[in-house]
Amino acid sequence: MKKITIFLLVTFLLLSSGFSQKRAVRPAPIFVMPSQITLEFTGAYLYHNVTTGSTYESMGNMSITPKSKWGVFRWKSYLYHVHHEYMGRHFWKVNTSGQFFLTADGNYLVGGGNNYSPIDKKVRVIVNGDPHSPKSFKLIFKKAYFSINTKTKKVMKTVLYDTNLTTPEEWKVCVGKRTVDIKSKYWPANHFWRINLIDKRVLMVKRGYMCEKIFDSYPLKGIKIFAR
Repeated sequence: MKKITIFLLVTFLLLSSGFSQKRAVRPAPIFVMPSQITLEFTGAYLYHNVTTGSTYESMGNMSITPKSKWGVFRWKSYLYHVHHEYMGRHFWKVNTSGQFFLTADGNYLVGGGNNYSPIDKKVRVIVNGDPHSPKSFKLIFKKAYFSINTKTKKVMKTVLYDTNLTTPEEWKVCVGKRTVDIKSKYWPANHFWRINLIDKRVLMVKRGYMCEKIFDSYPLKGIKIFAR
């Protein structure tokens, strides 16, 4: 009986000492700002209004280049040549009747071009009105991305399909502790994107200060963030 009592007492003391010991707390991981950030867009598109001649692109629900940098030549009632200022002697051919897309080289205002690419079925051609003479059309691209260098604080690339639409000089970049803010020179005052590298989301800021407080914002959909 005495042995059993001693055994129970020792067991109790051992258990009590175990509970009293504090669990080891792991330190929070240290965040290191990546040198390269890539934003990949789903649903990026280019829209052309045949009636008004207005053309603009949308990436993350914003245009990143002025409409004046786009040119669209109506080669036929159903065939359009789309050109951006930075394309040089390269342009996109859009057939609204067949609803297909390809690229070509040459002067987009003269002739049909040459060095045609194969038809790219990954680019969706959506037509409004009669396909043989539409009111407008939209090109939806699967390939669209931004490349940002946090060391040099520059937006290096803003690619829609095969064309870099801007230069680094057209952007302002502010690198915070865990966020990166980018602003196009063509956007309204106090409008910029805040890239949150912890939550992996991009905010459209409509009122606020870069690398400081924001007062009016909403999350953008269809953007994936890759960091390295």
